[in-house]
Amino acid sequence: MAVSVEPGLTGGWRGGSNVLLLVRSPEDAGLVRSALVAATRDIAALGAAYVPPPVAVPAGHLLTFDFGTVPAASFRSVPELIARRLTEAGVGEAALGVPGKIGDRYAAVTALAPAARAWLRGPLGAPLGPAPLGADPLLEIAAAWVWATAPELPPQGVVISAEFELAWPGVTEALRPALAMHVPVAIVASDFASTATVAAVEGTLLGAVKQATLTAAGQDVAAAMRGQRDLLAAHAGELAWAGVDAVPTAREALSAQWSGRRPAAEYVPDLLVPEAMWFQVLSPGHLDRLGGPPPGAVPLPGGRAGLTVGEPEQWLPGHPAGAELRERARGLLAACLADEETGMALTRERLAEARARDREGFFRRR
Repeated sequence: MAVSVEPGLTGGWRGGSNVLLLVRSPEDAGLVRSALVAATRDIAALGAAYVPPPVAVPAGHLLTFDFGTVPAASFRSVPELIARRLTEAGVGEAALGVPGKIGDRYAAVTALAPAARAWLRGPLGAPLGPAPLGADPLLEIAAAWVWATAPELPPQGVVISAEFELAWPGVTEALRPALAMHVPVAIVASDFASTATVAAVEGTLLGAVKQATLTAAGQDVAAAMRGQRDLLAAHAGELAWAGVDAVPTAREALSAQWSGRRPAAEYVPDLLVPEAMWFQVLSPGHLDRLGGPPPGAVPLPGGRAGLTVGEPEQWLPGHPAGAELRERARGLLAACLADEETGMALTRERLAEARARDREGFFRRR
């Protein structure tokens, strides 16, 4: 048989309804992908609730689908179906199996406490803004930071919930294909016991909305926050907004989202900020809303300003000065800390402008 299937797959599915499969092949990636695209159509025809296109990953191609309410037994033919499509396409050698997945050992990473976290938002791409589509610039920044912060630890790449062993300096190239398909990726450098340096990157809305997080835990958190500030200040001209704060745990290290903050207003990151933090990069849009740089802000490249309030040690969870400093920062940034009504109004205005100038059919593709 030209295509080998991991023992156990043909007898039924292990685990829940969400399935991840990995197809490895030394042959032409385009040929393999075309066969897998055909296979996803076949899987959808079986009644699967969710079957996205195959994702290029460091080890091959990742397939994911969800049974929905259809019994798992209905999908027992999926491995043979994929193998048949590969064979029909002329793929002479391939292996179908289950990828390594993030599991219990990642619980040790996300439980580390406290943690330094930086949030990065890139300039909006078409049609929401004039910047190019794609989160590649954030991936470059994130990968360089992980490598510089934890060069002694081997990097792991995470795509969806699959894990892949990577090596410096090829991390960016290994993860770029998945990110180009608008799939979230993460880079983890950890001993999975006492320390972790993690970056998560994603580009939603076909790469128009770009975001990343950088998390350092199990190390000197205040020093890590200072390092993150230096990094963001150096790249300020490439960012719509960025911030650094201390968080209770590394629980959300694998997510690039703003979750847990004020209304994110993800389509107006150049106008609003999610929360008062120890340090923030403010764009010209923020400065216009504030009536100019707030007291204590320093100029940064690209017409940006950097605002630092207090010392990072004072922002660590439990510090007696923390609440007072956060309220001071909120006062300085009040015009950019919008309530939900204001955030939604600004979002509607931007989306209306984007629809009006959309010449590429972006909104029709959504």
